[in-house]
Amino acid sequence: MFSRSLLNCSGLNVEPSLICAADADFEEIALFQQRCFEGQVGEAERAAVQTFQHYVWKYTLLQPARIAELRRNGQLVAMCAAFPVQLSAGGDPMTGWQICDIATIPPERRKGYFKACLAVLTDTLPSTDVFFGFPNSRSAPQLTAMGWRHVDTLSPFVGIIPNLTAIETVHRVERFGGSHDLLVRNFGQSDRLRIVKSSAYMNARYCSALRPIYSCYVARNGAEDCGWIVLRTLRLFGVRVSVIMDSFAVDAISRKLLIRHAGFWSRQQGCLATVSFNNQWRMLDLLRCGLIEIPSLLMPRPLVLMVSGKRGGSTDHWHSYVGDWDGL
Repeated sequence: MFSRSLLNCSGLNVEPSLICAADADFEEIALFQQRCFEGQVGEAERAAVQTFQHYVWKYTLLQPARIAELRRNGQLVAMCAAFPVQLSAGGDPMTGWQICDIATIPPERRKGYFKACLAVLTDTLPSTDVFFGFPNSRSAPQLTAMGWRHVDTLSPFVGIIPNLTAIETVHRVERFGGSHDLLVRNFGQSDRLRIVKSSAYMNARYCSALRPIYSCYVARNGAEDCGWIVLRTLRLFGVRVSVIMDSFAVDAISRKLLIRHAGFWSRQQGCLATVSFNNQWRMLDLLRCGLIEIPSLLMPRPLVLMVSGKRGGSTDHWHSYVGDWDGL
């Protein structure tokens, strides 16, 4: 356990501490998160993620997460977590920490506890690492006040993809392997900062038995992988939709085939429409596939990407998909 000097918040001495995921009480965290967000919009969606299994999965994704806890008399009052991922820009690797699960029990809010917990995380972890996250409307202003920068807001794309048949060159995979890593090495380089989508990352993120809600597909030209797409279903505004969580293609033809297959998959799942959030597609690129960009303010939770850290602050350009956010 890592500790920090005592902070005085509203006249009460409290000591935020930083623990490793291996020392976390996942059942306590699940119950705490449920209490903090009780009665707020999106209850059905939160019920699927505020569980013991979800936090075990997220906090042990590739390497153990770090969790800042603030307790009074042994009871959890506030927390903030961060889990590590590998980032890259122009082939330059770096460690990123995605900030998540920011919460304080209602009677203790507006006392500086969130700031204290976040300080434990950012002060203890290496200063050369990048801290980023997709905060909600309550946390974003606090992060701005602490020097975090707004990088981008992921654009929502919505539509009905007009395809009734499976694409023969698109295949479902249960795990990603060496051919995927070769694809990432050969075509996945970019000057934009992004999560490195290695097979290890993709398998932990989308192929875990702890979270069996995703369907993964690859486009192939003979024995070579030409791209991938990851799909899941979700209820949005009371309607069942399919979500493109992540996608990459080496060319426009492969991208079109993957998206057309997503339309077929969506119909198989009984979905009314397909949606995605990312900052890679352009407004007119996908009109032929039936997807159009809509204002992010029309969505129940705009996905705002914010960043902190010396290396993260030096770039304004990220590649990001909704799957980069831990909430889905």
